[in-house]
Amino acid sequence: AELRSISAAELERSRVEAEKYRVAEIDRVMSDLNEKHAAAMESLRITLSTEKTATQEKMQTLEKSYKEQLTQIRSEVAESAARESEDQINQIMSLHKLEMEKMKSELQSSSAAELEQIKVSAEE
Repeated sequence: AELRSISAAELERSRVEAEKYRVAEIDRVMSDLNEKHAAAMESLRITLSTEKTATQEKMQTLEKSYKEQLTQIRSEVAESAARESEDQINQIMSLHKLEMEKMKSELQSSSAAELEQIKVSAEE
């Protein structure tokens, strides 16, 4: 009976030691996992920060390009409008010139006819 009591005590002590070892092993694994997790999170933070910076730079480049293109388009539209206005002015001036020439021709014809009429009247 005493032998059984000693064996039971030894067995209990072995179980306690095994449990302590198992708990220590779980603590070590958890510690390793926590370290790996912390390292992964730091790496992720750095990656995200780098990507954020790169994205911001791309956005600034795109915004600058957009503004340059917009300025170019506005300039082209203004030049086109100025050319169209100049063309319209030239067309109007050409029409006025033609009208003036027509009126001059009509006036000359009318004056010649009146002069002829005066000559005929004077001869009679």
